[in-house]
Amino acid sequence: MVNEILSLIVRTNIALAVCVLLVLALRFPTRRLAGARIAYALWLIPPLAAAACFLPARVEIITLPAMPPLHLGAGPATHAAGPSLDPRYILAAWVGGVAISLIVLILRQTRFARALGRLSRRADLGERVLAAESNEHGPAVIGVLRPVIITPADFDARFSDEERRIVLEHERAHVAQGDPIINALAAALQCVNWFNPFVHLGVRTLRVDQELACDAAVLATAARRSYAEAILKTQIAAGAPLGCAWPSHSLSALKERIAMLKHNLPTRTQRILGVTAVGIASVAACAVAWASQPARVVVAQTHATPNAQPAATPLPPDPLTAPAAYVAPASSAAATAYAEAALAGADPDDVNDAEDASDAADDADAQDMPDAHDFSVDLAQLDDPNRIVTITRNGRTEHRRLTPQERAEIRVQIRQAMDQQRAAMAQARVAIRQAHVAELAGREAARRAELAGEQAQRQAELASRDAERVAARHARMAELASHSPELTAEVNALTAEAMRLESESVHMSQAQREELREEMRRHQERIHEIAEEARDRADDANDDHDDD
Repeated sequence: MVNEILSLIVRTNIALAVCVLLVLALRFPTRRLAGARIAYALWLIPPLAAAACFLPARVEIITLPAMPPLHLGAGPATHAAGPSLDPRYILAAWVGGVAISLIVLILRQTRFARALGRLSRRADLGERVLAAESNEHGPAVIGVLRPVIITPADFDARFSDEERRIVLEHERAHVAQGDPIINALAAALQCVNWFNPFVHLGVRTLRVDQELACDAAVLATAARRSYAEAILKTQIAAGAPLGCAWPSHSLSALKERIAMLKHNLPTRTQRILGVTAVGIASVAACAVAWASQPARVVVAQTHATPNAQPAATPLPPDPLTAPAAYVAPASSAAATAYAEAALAGADPDDVNDAEDASDAADDADAQDMPDAHDFSVDLAQLDDPNRIVTITRNGRTEHRRLTPQERAEIRVQIRQAMDQQRAAMAQARVAIRQAHVAELAGREAARRAELAGEQAQRQAELASRDAERVAARHARMAELASHSPELTAEVNALTAEAMRLESESVHMSQAQREELREEMRRHQERIHEIAEEARDRADDANDDHDDD
C-alpha cells in the first residue's frame, strides 16, 4: 500500500513537471496569436494530466503454462541485498512536508489579513467592497467562497474617477472568472507537492497570466493610457496567498502587464481556434499521462490434465545432463523428504539429511498432498533400467529403455511439480491462519469500539452537567450585571463613540481617530472591570446556593 502511494505521488509530479514546462513554452506564442485569456486557459493542462494519473491503469493478461521451463545446471545465484530506505519513512517525510506547508500558508494569510487593519464598508463603490486601514495593501480580492474587494485607505486620493472604475472592474473580473478558487486550489497543490520546484514555478507564472487575462477582459471598455497610469500608481507589496492582489508581487510581472497593453485584442476567430487548441492539448496530455502508467499485470496459469501418464512425456531434442546433487531416492518417503528440504530452502547437497526425516514428513503431509503417492510410484518405476517406455518426439513414436540422463531429467520435472504443489498448500495454510487472526482482530476492535462508546457516553453526561452549572453561573452574573447603572452607562457611551467613529472617520484626522479609539478602549476596560465584579458576586451567590 505504501509503495503504491509513493508510486502515485512520483507519477503525478512527473506529469505536473512535464506539463508545466509545456505551458511555459506555449504561453507566449498563444498570447500573441489568441490573446491573454486563452493563454491563461493553458494552465488547465497540468492539473488535468495529474488527475489522469488517478484513473485505473490498463490491464495486461499473461498466460503461463502449468509446468515452468526446465533449467538444469548451477543453482540460483544469491545476491546480498544492500541497505535500503524504508518506504514508510519516505511517506512520513512527505506527510510532514505537507503539514509544514499548510502551516506556513495559514501564517502568511493571517499576516496579510492583519496588515490590512480594520475593514470598513464602501457602499459608494458597490456591493462587497471594503476599505482597508492600511495604504500599502490593495486593491485586492480576498476570500475563497465569498470573495470581497479590498481598497487601500487612500484609494480616493490616489486614483482618479476613471482609474477607480478600471481598478474595480479588474477586481470584479477576478471574481467573475473564479480566480479566488483557482488560487486556493493552486496553493493546495503547492502544499501537496512541496518538493517539486516546477509546481512552485508554475503557480507563480499562473498568477501573472491571471492578471494578464483580467487586463484583457477590462481593456475592451477602458482606455489603454488610463489603464497604464492606474497600474503605475499601485505599490508592489506582498500578494495574498489566498486571493488576487493588484498589482502582481514582482516588478518583472508589472513590466509584462504594461507591455501587453501595446498588443491588439484577438478576433473571434482567433479565440475559437485558441480554445480548440487548448482542448486538444489537454486531451492529449491526459492520454499521455494515463498511458505512461505501468500496466496492471494479471497472470493466468493453465492447469495440467490430472492423472497424466508420465510414460508418454515428450523429451527435448538434446537431453541435458542432470547434476549429481539431483539424483532421486528410490522410495516414496525419500522423495517426500526431498520436497520438504526444497521448500525449506535447503541446499541440494543436504538431501541426505532430509532423507533421515522422510518418514515423519511423509506421515505429516499424507493428507495435504494426495498426489504424492503417484509421484513416488513414478520415481520407483524410473529406477528400473530395463523398463520399456513409449516416447513421442517430433511426431515419431518409439519404444525403448530410457537413458540415465533421460531418467534424471524426468525425476527433476516430477520434483518440480511436487515443490509447486507443496508451496501452494503452504500458502493456503498461511492464508487460513491470517484469516483467523483477522477474525480475532475484528472481535477485539468491536469490543474496543463498544468500550469507547460507553466512555464517550459517560463523558457526554459529565460535560452536560458542567454546561448546566456554567449556564446557571452566567445567568446569575447577567442578572447581577443588569441591575448596574454604571455598566449601562459605559455600554451606552461605548456604543455612541463607535457610531461616531463609523460615521465621521472620513472627516477626522489620524490623531482624532486615535484619540477616539483610546477613549473606546477605556470604556471597554471599565466594562470588563464591572463584569469581573459581577462575576465575583455571581460566584459568591453560587457558593451560597450550593451551601443551601
